[in-house]
Amino acid sequence: MATVTAGGTGYTTAPTVALTGGGGSGAAATATVSGGVVTGVTITNKGTGYTSAPTVAFTGGAGTGATATVALAAGDDFDLPPTRTWFAFQGYVADFPFTFAQNAVVASTVSIQRSGGSAWIRKVSA
Repeated sequence: MATVTAGGTGYTTAPTVALTGGGGSGAAATATVSGGVVTGVTITNKGTGYTSAPTVAFTGGAGTGATATVALAAGDDFDLPPTRTWFAFQGYVADFPFTFAQNAVVASTVSIQRSGGSAWIRKVSA
């Protein structure tokens, strides 16, 4: 998760985002600009091996002063594309009986018991 802490001023195009440090590699992000200000940072690749949050740096875009932070999300194993609507919930596998047969694919019908809250996550309109 990325949070813009200061939008800066004078950006005519989105600056390049660099994520450095944190003990890992491969993380990538893009910036969004509106009205000359950095308004958002989208993580496009979480990378691997991070043990602490990397540092965010902005270059280019003709502006100055933008800053942001990123946080490691514990247990955040799935990227939910914003182009679809999602139903998110907490739950556990209640039952998973396997079917075994010689020379056949092992099959199972998994039952998930929902526990706790749930939420609809609406797709982002283009």
